[in-house]
Amino acid sequence: MPEISLTGADRNRRAVALGVLALAAVLSVVNQAHMVALGGDNYRTADWLINYAGGFVRRGLFGELLRVFGPGGQATLWVLFGFQLALYAPVFWFVVSYLSRQRWSWPALALACGPLSLPFIGWDPGGGFRKEIIGFLALVVLASLRLRPHRTIAHWTLVGAAAFLWVLGVLSWEPTALMLPAVLHLLLSSNDWLPPRPPHARVLGLGFALVSLAGLGASVLAPGSPEKAAAICASLVAGGNPTPDPCAGAVLVVGQSLSDGMANVASLWPMYAGYPVVMVIAMLPLLLSPWLARNWRWALAAALATAPLYLVAIDYGRWGHILFVELMVCVMLCPAEAIASALWNPVSTLLLVCFAGVPNAGPMNGGTRWPLEGLLGTVITMVQFGVFLAGT
Repeated sequence: MPEISLTGADRNRRAVALGVLALAAVLSVVNQAHMVALGGDNYRTADWLINYAGGFVRRGLFGELLRVFGPGGQATLWVLFGFQLALYAPVFWFVVSYLSRQRWSWPALALACGPLSLPFIGWDPGGGFRKEIIGFLALVVLASLRLRPHRTIAHWTLVGAAAFLWVLGVLSWEPTALMLPAVLHLLLSSNDWLPPRPPHARVLGLGFALVSLAGLGASVLAPGSPEKAAAICASLVAGGNPTPDPCAGAVLVVGQSLSDGMANVASLWPMYAGYPVVMVIAMLPLLLSPWLARNWRWALAAALATAPLYLVAIDYGRWGHILFVELMVCVMLCPAEAIASALWNPVSTLLLVCFAGVPNAGPMNGGTRWPLEGLLGTVITMVQFGVFLAGT
C-alpha cells in the first residue's frame, strides 16, 4: 500500500488504527486457537460441521465438504481454523487498505475501528469465527471488483470467486442471503462517489438474488429435525470429532424449531432493552455519515433484512456486527466525503474506539450485569485476570 508524504499526525493515527486492529485480531485468533486445541465448541466449530449425513438440510454444505474431503478427527478442526483465517485475512486487508487511502483520518478510523467493526471479534471472541465471514469475504470481493479494470482475467476471476463464496455462504448459513441488499448495492449503485459498475451488473445481481431466494427456500423446505440431527451427530462421532459433545452444534441448530429460538429471545427481555442504546452509539460512524444521507434506502433495506434475526436468536451484538460490516464495505468504496463529519476528532474517535462496546449477547440466565466490552473493557478484564493468576 504505497503512501506518499505522511505527516507526523498521519503516522500517529496509523499507529492507533493498526494497534487496535492488531490487538483485536490477536485476541480473537488466540482465543479461537485455544478453543480448537480443547476440541472446539457448539458454535464456532460444531456449527461448521453440520452436514448432509441425514440427507439435505439447511446450512450443511460446508460441513458436507469438510466431511468428504477433511482429514477427520482433531485435524478437521485445525483445517477449519485455517479456512476461517483465510476468510478473515482479505477482509482485514481491505479495511487496512481503505484506511491507507484515507490517510488514516479520524472519520475513517472511527468507521474501521469502532465497536461493531472488525474489532468486535476481539472484544467478544464468541461473536467471531462464525459462518457470516463467508458472506463478508464475498462482499469484499465484489467491492474489489469495482476497483479493478473491467473485462480482464482478474475481473472475471473476482466474479467467479464472489459467486462461489455466495453459493457456499448461503447454503452453509442461510442468513447469509439477508446480506443481499449490500450485494445489490455493490453491483448496481451508480453515482459520482463510486467507480463504474461492472459489466453485466444487472445479470450478476439477478444471479445473486436467485441464489439467495433458493437458499432461503431450501432452508424452509429442509429446516432439519431431531432425526437428521441424530444422523449428523453419528457422522461426527464416527469421524472422530474430539469435541466433548460433538453433537451439540447440530442438535442446537438442526434439531431446534423456530418457536424455540423465539421463546429463548423473549425470555431475555426486558434486560436486552439496553441493546438499542449501545447499538446506536456503535453505529454513529454510519449514522452521521453523508453516505447514509445519500444511500438511506439501501441502508434501510439492509437493516430490514437483518431485523428478523433479532426475533429468533439472542446474538444481538453479532447481528449488529453483520449489519455494520456489510454497510461498511459499501462505504469503503467511496472517497473521504462519504464519511466526513465534524464530530470525528481525536477525542471523540478515541472515546468511541476505547470506551464503547457491544457484547455478542447481553445478560443471560437471570443476570442483571452487562458484560464489560470494548477495547478498554477488554484490557481491564485482561489485567484483572492477570492479577488473579498472579495471586493463585
